[in-house]
Amino acid sequence: MSSVESDYKKISFVRSNYRKISFVRSDYRKKSFVRSKVGDNMKVDKYRMLKNDMYEITFEGHRYIVHSDLILKSKLLLRDDVTKETLEKLVFENQVYEAYNIALRQLSTKVRCYKELHDTLTKRGYNGGKIKEALDILIKQGYLSDRDYAKYYVHDQIALTNNGPWKIRKKLEENEIADKYIDEALQVFTEDIQKEKVKKVIAQLVKTNRTKSTYALKQKAIVYLINLGYSKEIINPFIVRIDFDDEKIFRRELAKLKRTLSKKYQGEELQRRIRQKLYAKGFNVSNLKEEDFVE
Repeated sequence: MSSVESDYKKISFVRSNYRKISFVRSDYRKKSFVRSKVGDNMKVDKYRMLKNDMYEITFEGHRYIVHSDLILKSKLLLRDDVTKETLEKLVFENQVYEAYNIALRQLSTKVRCYKELHDTLTKRGYNGGKIKEALDILIKQGYLSDRDYAKYYVHDQIALTNNGPWKIRKKLEENEIADKYIDEALQVFTEDIQKEKVKKVIAQLVKTNRTKSTYALKQKAIVYLINLGYSKEIINPFIVRIDFDDEKIFRRELAKLKRTLSKKYQGEELQRRIRQKLYAKGFNVSNLKEEDFVE
């Protein structure tokens, strides 16, 4: 365990005014610390206390803002000579410290995985080395775990959605969760739970698709459930149980279409449009006769 890491263990979660602090990155991210006017060494001219245990340090006119823990760790005193290497190390550790706190704040709101935090810090302008060091500390402290993330994610998906195991797996893979963690997390999504969810989804589809034929509803249910992430082995036993009184539904829909469409169409055009509508609902229209279109 590095000395930097031991210091970070003392950090509390970020306070509400965290965002108000300006870290003055422009000086220490873009400038080279080898300046002809300054030379290899610089002196600490001034300390100024800011909010949230942050200090502004002035090195011969160059200002940097760092956390008090890092000042204590580096044992910087007024009028001390500071080498280029010491300053670069201090700046690097302060950026790691910032990245650590941002990630910690993200974790305080919800469980997150390594990739989510890495992406957040990248968007904030931190480079790979600083991100890796900050996130590695969180992993060692037990605050960041892709294994725990996978378990929480699967639990929430089962509790709050109708998504099946394959859709859940795909999402976890997109977040670069290791297969072994995904397999372990999905063990709780048993076949019994999957069957209950499929049964519930089909019941909802039946309730909201009373105007479709049995065949049309079966096809819709299969496509819908596969897109949700369920296998055909789980789906099929429930699909075969869907059985409407197609003739009754057919006659009811035919009567409804004649009433509505006859207000606008007549003759062959009316018949053509009625056939189209019924066909779209999955009904066989080949046996329709001329008298079927008469009110």
